[in-house]
Amino acid sequence: MVAKVPVEKPPPVLQPPPEIAAEIPPIEDPLLPNNPPQFSPPAPVRATAPPPRTPKQVAVQPVETPAVVDPPAPPPQLGQIFTPQQRQENSQILEGYLTQVKRAVATFATKNLNREDRETAELVKNFLLQAEQQRDKDLAAAVNLAKRADSLAKDLLDRVR
Repeated sequence: MVAKVPVEKPPPVLQPPPEIAAEIPPIEDPLLPNNPPQFSPPAPVRATAPPPRTPKQVAVQPVETPAVVDPPAPPPQLGQIFTPQQRQENSQILEGYLTQVKRAVATFATKNLNREDRETAELVKNFLLQAEQQRDKDLAAAVNLAKRADSLAKDLLDRVR
């Protein structure tokens, strides 16, 4: 059997394209005038000074000094209202919690705490600080915060002893 070998043919030679002479006629728009208007530059404007102003007469009235006004009273604070006896009892309860929590915080400072226990100790300190800040503003909230701090502190002391 004889194998056929493909033979390459040379590419065909192309003739250059013929030149076309084209004349484009001007486009005439029926809406435009045949003779466009000629514009001349505007005449220079001479600056003139404005006429002098005459001051107007204004009647001046004496200014009254306002009367001395007391500052507005602070808005009422929201919170539980205590009788003097209840206030004293809650203050004693708060002081008891604060004392216990401060002792516990001092104990935490001497211990080598792991990460979780350090976070709990920080939480106890934050509750303690918030309780002290709320003491004069909202005694019930202060007692509640101190109680939470005390509860967390006792749990942490049981774990680290």
